[in-house]
Amino acid sequence: MGGKIKNKKELTLSDIAGSISDLAGAVKNGFDEVYERMDGVESRLGGRIDGLENRLAKNEDGLYNLCKQVGNLTGEVNKIKVGQEELKDIVSGIYHVEIRDLKSRVEVLEKKAGI
Repeated sequence: MGGKIKNKKELTLSDIAGSISDLAGAVKNGFDEVYERMDGVESRLGGRIDGLENRLAKNEDGLYNLCKQVGNLTGEVNKIKVGQEELKDIVSGIYHVEIRDLKSRVEVLEKKAGI
């Protein structure tokens, strides 16, 4: 403050102005300190948030690629299923031809054997 006041009668307008000025300076310094701390916190949080955003973007890219690969695999599995059905039809046809041929041979053998 402007100085020690011993008696209320000694208080002058200049003393009051000095006290108000000292108080205003202290309040300003307090606010400045708070703003500096807030800037530091924002800076630290901003860096962390940027890092999180980058990690999320990479994860999104990875998930997109994974989904794309799953889609490709699904297409390949569907192709395999179609191929499997075609193979079943072919094997079934071959099986029926072979069975017919074997029945025919058995009939010939049975006639020769007199059965």
